[in-house]
Amino acid sequence: MLRSLFSILLAFVAALPLVPVESRAQDQGPNPLMVKHRSDCRLAAQVLITGEPRARREWARDYIANCENEGPPAIVQEWRAVSGDTASVIKVMRASTMIHDARIYEQVRAVALDRSRPDVVRVGAMHVLDNYVDPHHVGWFSAVPAAGREVGQVLPAGGVVTVRCHSPVR
Repeated sequence: MLRSLFSILLAFVAALPLVPVESRAQDQGPNPLMVKHRSDCRLAAQVLITGEPRARREWARDYIANCENEGPPAIVQEWRAVSGDTASVIKVMRASTMIHDARIYEQVRAVALDRSRPDVVRVGAMHVLDNYVDPHHVGWFSAVPAAGREVGQVLPAGGVVTVRCHSPVR
């Protein structure tokens, strides 16, 4: 009985026409969403590295964190140019923590050690380095100036209004 069942099954399989199966992806061509993403990554990197077109700068700062290939050189450039503006520092920090790359790490480390950079920039760099040490660490970064003071403003006593990095208790 088992032998006859096996013979019938074998005859059925042998009777099936052998049709080559091709990948649906090959039939459809490249994924249009991936093509657009790669194009957007190239544009974001161009905007951040060259500064043109200027109208797309904010978009590029937000988008570059999604670009594994084009992102690191552009983020390194952003760290070189970031000013003491807290909003700018937070944007470059966000992008830096989303892509872990040796080039970004080296630039962020150099910024953290550079005493000529504004405190808000150095503290932001240290926060990014903390993320490289422990990517699962959850902390946040916010400006906490005294009333009537701006972050980075030199105080009469020689101090500087700085920022705080907050870390939850583990």
